[in-house]
Amino acid sequence: MKLFARQSSVEIEAASQARVDMIFASARAQAQVAVPARPIYRNATTSAFVPSDNLVDTRLAEELAFARRTLEAMGDTLCDDPILLSRHQVTLQSVDLLAQVLGHIASVIGSADRGGAIARIGMVELRNRLTRANHGVTATGVGYHRSEHNPFNEI
Repeated sequence: MKLFARQSSVEIEAASQARVDMIFASARAQAQVAVPARPIYRNATTSAFVPSDNLVDTRLAEELAFARRTLEAMGDTLCDDPILLSRHQVTLQSVDLLAQVLGHIASVIGSADRGGAIARIGMVELRNRLTRANHGVTATGVGYHRSEHNPFNEI
């Protein structure tokens, strides 16, 4: 007579799999709550990029896009050095952030619908800065938001 029955590895695996299946079935049953699905793709009418008819705007957008690519390549090269990366991680993150800002500004400048291009910017802070109210705008169109001091009056 055996006091201890020894289970084979196949029986142990089958029991473990049955337990996992039961846990997943329970989780699926609890997850039947309807969650509104976000569309995977944007509406083509709202996300279509229509280039500007203005040749200067188009060329400015191209130059900004070039500057972005150059900045990204520089950041990638600097990130390949682990010592430099460990010492200047925040600064290198700023390089990436600036590259993103340049790319968004290039899209806005090169777009026929600048308001629509601004609305499509994913960086909330940049979009808010571009759509902020124009408090303090002077006759020349330059606003002084950070200071009442105008350095151009002293010239």
